[in-house]
Amino acid sequence: MIVSLLWALVFWAVSGFCGYLLLVPQVSSGRRPLVFAVSSGFIAAGAAAFPGGLFISSYNPGLSLGAGIGAAGLFLLLWRVVESVLVPEDAPPPPPPVIVQVKMPYVLDASVLANGDIVKFINAMFTEGPILLPTFVTRQAQAYLTSDSEYVRSQGELALKTMERLHQECVVPVTYDDQEYRDIPVYADQMTQYLREKEATLLCYDQVMVQALRRLSLKVVFFQEIEESLEQVHLVGQQFKIRIVEFNAELSQGIGYLPDGTKVVVEGTAALLQQEISVKVQRVYQTVAGKMLYASIEG
Repeated sequence: MIVSLLWALVFWAVSGFCGYLLLVPQVSSGRRPLVFAVSSGFIAAGAAAFPGGLFISSYNPGLSLGAGIGAAGLFLLLWRVVESVLVPEDAPPPPPPVIVQVKMPYVLDASVLANGDIVKFINAMFTEGPILLPTFVTRQAQAYLTSDSEYVRSQGELALKTMERLHQECVVPVTYDDQEYRDIPVYADQMTQYLREKEATLLCYDQVMVQALRRLSLKVVFFQEIEESLEQVHLVGQQFKIRIVEFNAELSQGIGYLPDGTKVVVEGTAALLQQEISVKVQRVYQTVAGKMLYASIEG
């Protein structure tokens, strides 16, 4: 009696749960009335197994009743699974394909750090990176500071200031890469290897390096070409301030450079090294390397 009751209780719970799995989806979707009716009757049959066990005195009848209800529950559950596979109208639509866009990295050359306003250019032209600044480039920029040329040393100082501005003002994150290539002694060869490894585009101001890398089918943006397309017009009579960074003692000329790299020769200022003075443009010359201005000290 007790065993029959336990069997009836177990299979009543199993059959009721299986019927519930069949019943709820049909109620929510309003479809397949035949399955709805079978599920409802199945739950009722499962519920009848429990009180039926109270009146069964032998083990076998209760076991048969419970086994029959349980087998029916398993059959209908299996049918529900097969139906969901064969009739996929209730299945959710497949997710859209994921498109991964690979962003091309850009590498800053030491020459572009020391010439032109690269920070302003990046903020105006780049909406996303990555922008890479490897260690061997920063080491090359620092080497400018040990040059015998006053102009090259001033370019090194400008490069260091530019790196500080990249960290503070650049809207696009700049990634500092610790790649050094100590086994490759020549800077141009280091850059060639780095561009190939990263499959990157170089931002460069050095015309010789640009030509060499382009012959190797590497991608290079020549910053001077961009400046020429946005070139500032310098006219005779124009006045501005400039710092004298070089001098020609024999001709008593001081030499300075505008932010866009334009060379300015100022008469009679050889003794004003490292001083900022006001000048007035007297003549404008177009050379192979770009424009060169001759000016006189103003005031």
